Amino acid sequence: QIGQSDVQLPEDQNDKPVEEGSMVLPVAANFAASPLKGQLAIDFLCPDDSRVRKVFTRRPLGLDFDRSQPIVMKRVKSDSHAAELGTEEGWRVVGVNDQDVTTMNFTETYNLLKSATQRLPEVQ
Repeated sequence: QIGQSDVQLPEDQNDKPVEEGSMVLPVAANFAASPLKGQLAIDFLCPDDSRVRKVFTRRPLGLDFDRSQPIVMKRVKSDSHAAELGTEEGWRVVGVNDQDVTTMNFTETYNLLKSATQRLPEVQ
């Protein structure tokens, strides 16, 4: 399970390169030089072309998306931090901690999310 506070892959995938496909992010983030200390800010582009920012403060995030760029929310776990914040399916990630990710490839964007998520406190 991947979340936007502390992104963790299942144990069997932690040392494997990220590939195209489906994945669920846990909620743990490690944002090394984030201007938002202790938080993960994700900017989304909604289907109606509006933009929304959600600020995550713990993991797991409770987000599910395909391993492709752009990262689009495929599912939001109903009892998750993401659901509490009002994150919706179909939203596309366009920014992470004030960094535009629209020109990045999937691996770059995913690694940015994962890094930022690993520093968030884990709350079950």
